[in-house]
Amino acid sequence: KASLQNPVHNLSWFNCIGFCNELTKNIPDLGEPQCVYYSDADFTTVYTKEDADNKKLPYAKWSAKGFRLPTCIEWEWAANGGTKSLWAGTNDQTQLKNYAWYHNDDGGDSDGRVHEVKKKRANGYGLYDMTGNIQELCWDWNWNNLPFPLPKDYAGPDSGLGRRECGGCIDDSPNRMYNNGTR
Repeated sequence: KASLQNPVHNLSWFNCIGFCNELTKNIPDLGEPQCVYYSDADFTTVYTKEDADNKKLPYAKWSAKGFRLPTCIEWEWAANGGTKSLWAGTNDQTQLKNYAWYHNDDGGDSDGRVHEVKKKRANGYGLYDMTGNIQELCWDWNWNNLPFPLPKDYAGPDSGLGRRECGGCIDDSPNRMYNNGTR
């Protein structure tokens, strides 16, 4: 059963990019001048829904203060919740089912479906479902090896075969998080 409290899913990465700009434009203190995503490298044309529908690759203006997808490194920082936990909220696999919806065959209780948010415990920052439930989209392209130490404001490689997704596992085993560049 669908619920207004369920996380949004089945959106493309491009649609999420367009949504970030639309949300930015509709916040009075931000507006279009603070949009992060553009259709051109000179940052003159704001990325639109039509660009997303056409799967046009955006350019990110990192100095803008609008809404944007996190980088994978930012996502992992938020998921860690101020700790160095193996999963968002816990290091103890026997406690994981208190924090995450994940695959039943691995000890979880997801039943292979998306669940309403805030039904499990939050991590140290008060964020829910950072491990489990659905995948969250990130800005960066997929990468195999992180540079270490990480450069300041690392946004991942400039190209790749797909974009990073983090956190979800309703149909899979819960992935451990990266800690200081290692699994």
